[in-house]
Amino acid sequence: MDEIKVDDIVIQKHDSGLTISDNSQPGLSIDLDSNNLVEIIDFLSSHKPGGAEQRNGFRVPLESLCAATKSNFRFSIELDGEHIEATAVDVSITGILIDHAELRVVAGESYSVTLEYQDKSATIGATVVRFEGSRISFHFPETLSDGELEPPESLMQVYRALETDWLKERVS
Repeated sequence: MDEIKVDDIVIQKHDSGLTISDNSQPGLSIDLDSNNLVEIIDFLSSHKPGGAEQRNGFRVPLESLCAATKSNFRFSIELDGEHIEATAVDVSITGILIDHAELRVVAGESYSVTLEYQDKSATIGATVVRFEGSRISFHFPETLSDGELEPPESLMQVYRALETDWLKERVS
């Protein structure tokens, strides 16, 4: 059974979900069913204590997904009128990291990219922010408005479906 400890609080993963207990109060615990975890994670993600990292979303590590789930995700970038597919490494609501050794893009330049998962699709502007060998990091500027997270609904649908399936794989 996997678990994490924060001060006196212990969170344990089991077949049907999570158990949260308080070591300072023996016998006090709560069981959370796997079906309710997405809503709880959304709630917890909305809390940003002062001084905390300001990343606006969890990065779904696509490399850790099972083959069947991973094969349902597609990323493409439009270059010179042609759509070129690349392997996505991880994705968040504000950006994506891809792997493509031959893709020629320019740091600071914006491109049109498409993310597809299951029956959902989002086309959005993406700015190249970093290179790491064959890996390229993109930021989605359209997800922020006046410093607030306001992603397009189509992107939210793709991301939430992917995040939900990632979470289901972790708790099952």
